Amino acid sequence: MDKKAVEQWQFDRFRASLDDFPKGSIVACEEPDFLVRGDSRTLGVELTRVYRQVDDAVQPLQEAESLHRRVCEKAQRLFAATSDAALQVNVTFNSGYRISLKRVAALADFVASTVRSLDPKPDTSFTYGSDFATYDRLPREIAELRGWRYSRISQTI
Repeated sequence: MDKKAVEQWQFDRFRASLDDFPKGSIVACEEPDFLVRGDSRTLGVELTRVYRQVDDAVQPLQEAESLHRRVCEKAQRLFAATSDAALQVNVTFNSGYRISLKRVAALADFVASTVRSLDPKPDTSFTYGSDFATYDRLPREIAELRGWRYSRISQTI
């Protein structure tokens, strides 16, 4: 999802959670992120993420999310370069281990090559790492890989 689509999703959830959210037409813009134009006034809504400060032993959430996204995006590019299979793959990261920028390429290569070697057939799924046969083959930063290949999905986005 692009940034604006994520903001729209977050705004819709926020608005739905408040019974007394102001009535009016919603206009997406930049600063603020949204305007709510009512009969007598206009309200600006700016979406903001707040992160708690953590001690040095814990990886900040936004850093971990960014590195997780990099691993997944790179793995997707690596897989797509050698396969035309359209898959849905979920990578569960182990929150007990920090991911460093230096490890992104190796983790992405592991994910892409593992999924490629599993070679799921249409309308099948796989789980890798949650059983005794495969859990010790995962890098410590990754807890599990799950994937699905649906015959009705024909392209990767």
